[in-house]
Amino acid sequence: MILHGKSDTGKQRTQNQDCFILRAINDDTGYAIVCDGMGGHKAGNIASELAVRAIDNILVSSLSEPESVNVESLLRSAIRNANGTIFLHSVKDDELKGMGTTIVMALYMGEKICIASVGDSRAYYFDGDRLTQVTKDHSLVQEMIDKNELTKEEAKKHPYQHVITRVLGVTSDVDTDIKTMSFGDEDVLLLCTDGLTNMLTDEEIEEILAEFPYEDACDELIRLANERGGKDNITAVLLCGDKAV
Repeated sequence: MILHGKSDTGKQRTQNQDCFILRAINDDTGYAIVCDGMGGHKAGNIASELAVRAIDNILVSSLSEPESVNVESLLRSAIRNANGTIFLHSVKDDELKGMGTTIVMALYMGEKICIASVGDSRAYYFDGDRLTQVTKDHSLVQEMIDKNELTKEEAKKHPYQHVITRVLGVTSDVDTDIKTMSFGDEDVLLLCTDGLTNMLTDEEIEEILAEFPYEDACDELIRLANERGGKDNITAVLLCGDKAV
């Protein structure tokens, strides 16, 4: 597995509140975590860093013997722990009150990959030809799309497009969406924040992944998002099978 990622502040923000980490445990096991913090000037940055650090610490210690791990249970437990950590910090410090973060992460083990998400950061699967969104946004506009009250195109311009219905750290507990799927040597998984998906269409993301090798694709995704206005922080992370490039 090849791991590659990049994060950018964008054109209209002064601070990058996105946070990500890539870690290979061994040749067959590893993971990527992407978080998009929200809150006050400092709080969003702190929330995303707390989440990434808390989950990374748990996974490093738990994956020393990966063959004995129940991956879905591990991810639920790690995310729940991170949620509690953020929540406790926000309760103890008024300046951090209400902070939170989205999360999308993927843990691969052999020919399986497990994807977990809370919020509107996304995972996309790319098989070399076609791009498919794996995760579902926890957002107000997604609920409206599900009720056929809004199209995906209309959602991008909706005044409430940034209202998230599920987030890490705002309440004492959180529900996590988890999906496990097969992952081959030629497959690619993209993890990204809404600073990318609000600027680019799925078709444009698909074209870039099809045209550019992994070491250039993240740069190109971020370049185009900034060219479109770069309204938010932008993070793009790729998990690529060994024959995907």
